[in-house]
Amino acid sequence: EGTGIPAAMGAILMNQGKINTKGVLPPEGCVDPATFLALVPQVMSLDKSGGKSFEGVIVEHIDENGKLSKIDASAFLG
Repeated sequence: EGTGIPAAMGAILMNQGKINTKGVLPPEGCVDPATFLALVPQVMSLDKSGGKSFEGVIVEHIDENGKLSKIDASAFLG
């Protein structure tokens, strides 16, 4: 889940034309975070298996002192 789902979401965004930067880049170099997070509810709704499914996204920030804090992503997910 931690690797495959974000990679698939990147492929979806590329197919939608929302990522058009060429080259080898880190995600923050070519993916708009708000666009990425807005796609989460659509991807989550694709699981119709009835089993354990993808349960969400945790957004965290690490400041310059190494302090970790969680960010409420609900504003992005509408």
